[in-house]
Amino acid sequence: MTSHPLAPDLAALRAKVATASPARAWKSVRDLVAWGGADALELADEFAAATDVPTEKLLRFWPKAPDQDAFARFLLAPAFVREGRTELELRKRTSLTGLRYLANLRSLTLVECGKLTDLSELAGLTGLEELSLWRASAIADLGPLAHLKALRCVDLSDCRSVTDLSPLAGAKALTKLDLNYCRGVTDVSVLFGLRSLERLDLSHTGVSDLAGFVAGFPALRVLNLYECRDLRDLGPLSGHRELAELNVSGTKVGSVTGLRGLDSLAELGLHCPQLTSLDGIDALPGLRRLALSGAKGLTSLDGLGHHPRLEALDLPFAPLHDLRPLFGLPALTRLTVFGATGLTSLDGLEGHPSLAEVYLYGTTDMADFGALGAMPALRRVVLNGLHQLADLRAFSGLRDLESLRVTHLDGLRTLGGLADLPSLRELTLVDCGALVDLGAALDLPMLEEVTIVRCPSIPRATLAAVEAHGPRRP
Repeated sequence: MTSHPLAPDLAALRAKVATASPARAWKSVRDLVAWGGADALELADEFAAATDVPTEKLLRFWPKAPDQDAFARFLLAPAFVREGRTELELRKRTSLTGLRYLANLRSLTLVECGKLTDLSELAGLTGLEELSLWRASAIADLGPLAHLKALRCVDLSDCRSVTDLSPLAGAKALTKLDLNYCRGVTDVSVLFGLRSLERLDLSHTGVSDLAGFVAGFPALRVLNLYECRDLRDLGPLSGHRELAELNVSGTKVGSVTGLRGLDSLAELGLHCPQLTSLDGIDALPGLRRLALSGAKGLTSLDGLGHHPRLEALDLPFAPLHDLRPLFGLPALTRLTVFGATGLTSLDGLEGHPSLAEVYLYGTTDMADFGALGAMPALRRVVLNGLHQLADLRAFSGLRDLESLRVTHLDGLRTLGGLADLPSLRELTLVDCGALVDLGAALDLPMLEEVTIVRCPSIPRATLAAVEAHGPRRP
């Protein structure tokens, strides 16, 4: 039997492995891959090994190989072992042919593989600990994942065709599961028993019932239910003593009464349009951060109660008129007020012992800012969308203020009157289209940093003065 007349002389080529330059070796690799066959590919790997061809270079060539399966077996897999490489990211793949040979992988990320339909190649990656499968919208069958018992972190974000999660039920080491935008997922009870699961993201899914979560996920610390639009009842979470972060924003939750025994809960997202009362929230004494900006149905802060550890609070886009309940929050350091219609002042917060940062967004009815001057801990103020302000004289005299950020103030024309700020170090002005005059702001004694972005009416000479001012240290 005679060989093909164009077949490479493998014996002659093998004799050149030890002396081949990197360029010559790479040409030999490409030629041998193009020819194909186990013997040729094994020799190609010898050339790759002799000249330390990096795995990244081989990965770029992989899609061009006539036989991608054999290429992965004879070249990629040995190269990954030589390099000690255990992680891989692939983008926009339509097939995973040959991936099963990379048995030493511990982390695999597949990004924007929208036309990928078959995960069978993953079944052989039994050492895999981290799997990210983003925007694989055509994937419906997770069956091959049932073989991956070592999985600790799984991200299936935007895998919209997935409905059956049972293949993950055996991943007893799983600590993090992200099902964000898996809209076909309506029930996760098949996963009850994942006793190590600490973080579960069900945002933008069809989950509406939380029954069984306490016993089913006893180690759960972070639960994201954002935009689970049919979710109404949080009662089934009562008694979950490990849960530390809970986000139910964008749901149909209308009340937190009945939510009890969440001793570790520190962060709660309640941007819930149907929430009309804060009754029951005082049963969560461990709260450190509470976000209410989307709770447009609230008309008062009654029921907020005493939260000795609460440090950050986002108030709702709602017709609030009285901030006095906030005085029951002795640890509050950051307050954000979003477009509270009807709120004309910050009265009630005078003398608050710990408020260090105040953020005002779209509070266009507010005319009296005097309470800021009576906050002994105040260090930072952010003003966004307060179009009623033509100047900033109302913020003069904040003697301990260190940072002032002014954004989207359409009516602001001058900083004249902004004075008596002996501690101000940072001044930021963004998107103030009518602003023409910085007044004496540059003369403030401690000012170190001035940032001006998209304020087209400020004269060039003034901008030059700002540039000349530069970073300044006392």
